[in-house]
Amino acid sequence: MNHILFASVYVSDQDRALDFYERVGFEKSSDRPMGEHRWVTVTPPGAQTALTLHHDSGLAGQSSFVYGVDDIGALYDRLSADGITFTEPPAPQMWGIQAILEDPDGNTIVVVQPQ
Repeated sequence: MNHILFASVYVSDQDRALDFYERVGFEKSSDRPMGEHRWVTVTPPGAQTALTLHHDSGLAGQSSFVYGVDDIGALYDRLSADGITFTEPPAPQMWGIQAILEDPDGNTIVVVQPQ
């Protein structure tokens, strides 16, 4: 089966980004040396595609991706209680229920519970 293995999210601090994505519910799938930085990846539970938390201060905050979930209300409640702020709370859209948040570098995460 063909699928995307990795997609990059550019971050200024890999440890801070790793902590954030683990709080969101992603699992650390790799963390090893790579040059002067590290190869750090996180994966949503059960997913085939991982995100690389790629250190690049010049591009930090310029990534965006859509994260599909089964229960956006539960995720919103859990993350809000954990101090994570959404730029847009869950709202019905024609493709499902959508919310938007940003990681510590300002990368956009569009969370969607499909219809």
